[in-house]
Amino acid sequence: MYTVNDVDISAENVNDADEWLHKAYYWDMEGEYDKAVFCMTKAVELGNVLACNYLADYYADGHGVTQDYVRAAELYAKVAACREHLVAEDYLRQSMAAYDDECPF
Repeated sequence: MYTVNDVDISAENVNDADEWLHKAYYWDMEGEYDKAVFCMTKAVELGNVLACNYLADYYADGHGVTQDYVRAAELYAKVAACREHLVAEDYLRQSMAAYDDECPF
């Protein structure tokens, strides 16, 4: 198991999902896929949807992890749920704006 120091995340960025994803990209490019997965998992835990999608791809392809279609499907479902929420939220904003120029959204 890795620690924050192993993947080069500073203490002030330990709760920054985007920083974890950035480090995941770095480790992926370096061919350190186990570290990339560790960083992506941290980003997912902090709510990064893009990291969730990438991590699902890793599990679907067996890239840096043991191939696991069930885990991939679980992660893809999280992404889909979030995207549905965002689409619904956008639709609500557009609907409200159509009726009221002073829409609070």
